[in-house]
Amino acid sequence: MNIELSSGKNFSNVSEDVLRENFQLLKSGEDFLILDDSGSYIQCAVSEPGTLVFEYQDSTGHYSGSSAVSFERGEEIMLQYLKRDSSWKNNTDWVSDGGYEQESPSFSSERQGTSSDSSMGGEQKDEPLSIGGIFNTLKKTAKKEVKRAVEKKTSGIVKDVFRKFTK
Repeated sequence: MNIELSSGKNFSNVSEDVLRENFQLLKSGEDFLILDDSGSYIQCAVSEPGTLVFEYQDSTGHYSGSSAVSFERGEEIMLQYLKRDSSWKNNTDWVSDGGYEQESPSFSSERQGTSSDSSMGGEQKDEPLSIGGIFNTLKKTAKKEVKRAVEKKTSGIVKDVFRKFTK
């Protein structure tokens, strides 16, 4: 598998140690990390301090995590994906592009109607899902994707201006 970071750094044939090292960079400036497996991938982006949002794509379609997860849980998801351990899908609920939710069996009864948010210290609190919260998460994700696209396709000057504008 390969890693791509928001800074443009790429790594091939990734080991667990390389993934852990690069995952930690999300806490110190990297905006996103993509773990690519020959056409299928999983990616995470920093949402709020201490939380990540996830997306993945495989042969069945494109899915987004229904709520932000802690860095700790995010690292677990990425390591399981790297090991090709299918239990990574059970660490959050997933919504397909078609709007159909793919609930995780191990969390669905505990988390139904709530959004789990963990700080870096490991505390966990459940908050009711709201249209505003979902909208804000989508807005942040869209902003990061636009930023990513602009950074890949523009010169350094335009990239710097865009960074100042989006901060």
